[in-house]
Amino acid sequence: MDEKQLDLLSIKQVQMIPKLEKPPHLRAICSISCSMPARLFFGILKKNQVTMIMDTRRTRDYRGRGFFTSEDDFRYLCKCHDLVYKVVRELSPTREMRATFADEFKFVKKAKDRDPMAWTNFLRSYEDILRSERPLRQGRVHDLLYGEHRVIAIICACQHHEDCHRMLATTMMARYLPGVELKILYPEDKEPRRSYPRRYRLEDFPHFGIQADPPRR
Repeated sequence: MDEKQLDLLSIKQVQMIPKLEKPPHLRAICSISCSMPARLFFGILKKNQVTMIMDTRRTRDYRGRGFFTSEDDFRYLCKCHDLVYKVVRELSPTREMRATFADEFKFVKKAKDRDPMAWTNFLRSYEDILRSERPLRQGRVHDLLYGEHRVIAIICACQHHEDCHRMLATTMMARYLPGVELKILYPEDKEPRRSYPRRYRLEDFPHFGIQADPPRR
């Protein structure tokens, strides 16, 4: 599908979706990884005037060093920095999705044994969750987005925006919520390296206005 066809399809899909009301206060959604030192992470949030964090990780306590490996530490530091911290399971991928992606791609040592569609299939499954849950129109996510906060950060541990499920969640919010922009935040505004093995989108996601990102030949 070329860019013109994708734009036309996106326009048709947007026209089919009932118009959403403009959030009374929300002006920006930020996509950011928490896999960095606490001083750097909270400094970036302060610079961008973030007042609430939505933690979309399926697992929030795991091995490793850093404030983000412990939910208790994360909550404590958010309180110290006057940030509202919310665990938002409605925007988390399922354990089954994560396990399938790991078995078919992430933890497969030989390239020839990896399923090239694994990342695309993961995103398709996550898209199904978003379209089924309708978080922009109902439930707790809707209430948070239409609450008192002007700038909200959607977080996960994945370092690159496009290697993470938060790409779909944040793009959806900025695309369908009037007056809301998407900010992709990186340390020193430098885009990090993509995950290895490289994750490729082999299909378009017109509902989000996202094009395929296949390997370059």
